[in-house]
Amino acid sequence: MGEFIPFVELCGESAEIETREILVSASLRQDAVPTGTYALLESYCADTDCDCRKVMISMISKESQKMLATIGYGWENEQFYIDWMSGDEEMGRKLTGAYLEPGGKQSHYARACLQLFQQIVANEPSLVDSMKRHYKIFRQRLR
Repeated sequence: MGEFIPFVELCGESAEIETREILVSASLRQDAVPTGTYALLESYCADTDCDCRKVMISMISKESQKMLATIGYGWENEQFYIDWMSGDEEMGRKLTGAYLEPGGKQSHYARACLQLFQQIVANEPSLVDSMKRHYKIFRQRLR
């Protein structure tokens, strides 16, 4: 995997229009994502030789502009990532589905953000379809 670049940097206005926002209403638990509106900013790998089929999501508060979590999401099945990682089963499992990005910026709300993201993906298959489409567009623009 190479450097990840925000989708909006390569795909401009259309990316801004398609950026998902989520509204979190009153939080009852202290560790829950605070009330507010959050942008889910997508970034994709800029290495033209890489086909990792994953996205990095930066969850950013629209009100404070603070990043709460960096979430990685690999939409392919576990075997795809095991093969892609040259047989490394542990890494293949880690890259499948949603996870907190190891080198990404995280706040103390990161775990709650990850759980929220997992709920959204589970309940909105169109989000995954959108990320796959953005990945293809991004890779076409790279070339």
